[in-house]
Amino acid sequence: SLDESAFEHLEEKIYDFIGDNGTFANKVSENFHISNTALKALVKRSNRFHYTGLKITRTPLSEAMAKAF
Repeated sequence: SLDESAFEHLEEKIYDFIGDNGTFANKVSENFHISNTALKALVKRSNRFHYTGLKITRTPLSEAMAKAF
């Protein structure tokens, strides 16, 4: 389990990596040396991105704000 600080750091790096159009989840897990299972857990914990098929994409701002509250 990641502490909040480590989670936020990794979340920011992944957010920058996936870009505006998203990136395939396998590419993300390989780049950050984490398992697909760990990546799924991280995406579920985050409000900033989500799975769209096999890709991880950024969550639109309005949707992210709704999840936060």
